[in-house]
Amino acid sequence: MSIDLSEKNIPKQTFTAKSILIFLILFLSGSFITVYSSLELTEANKRKTWHAAVATVLESSVVETGSMRPMVKYSYEIEKITYVGSSNLQAPGFGNKARQYDVAMKLSRKYPKGKLISVYYNPLNNSESVIIITPHWDTYTRIAAGVVLLIISLFYLFYSVRRRRKNIIQQSLAHQ
Repeated sequence: MSIDLSEKNIPKQTFTAKSILIFLILFLSGSFITVYSSLELTEANKRKTWHAAVATVLESSVVETGSMRPMVKYSYEIEKITYVGSSNLQAPGFGNKARQYDVAMKLSRKYPKGKLISVYYNPLNNSESVIIITPHWDTYTRIAAGVVLLIISLFYLFYSVRRRRKNIIQQSLAHQ
């Protein structure tokens, strides 16, 4: 017995709205997360070319912005103009409030009022400055998560096509 798998015997392949929606959600989410996080990584790499300046810590405290974070306020001078900046020191904002507070407080204590610190400022906009020039701690994790979502979406698409094609072939064989 031979099986005729020519185009005329296999119905046109269609996808359900559910499978298209799942693919689009996974693919677009993965794309957005990957692109957005990659842009953050690009910005962090640009900061590596920024100039360094000596700054004086004006204030160091713990603030709540959805999570407990250290906040360091500092001033620095470029070409006889004084600028004021602030940084949350890229502290991770996970864990319970007590744990977040402990981590934020430890970081905050490293920057007492009056301490001289190094800051990095944008030579094109001297008022833009940071204490830490490296990417945020979670940038690489978000890029990896976005790539994983993209891969899952492509596997989902591949297996949806394969499963749908298999079902169509089985239906064609059943009608013969």
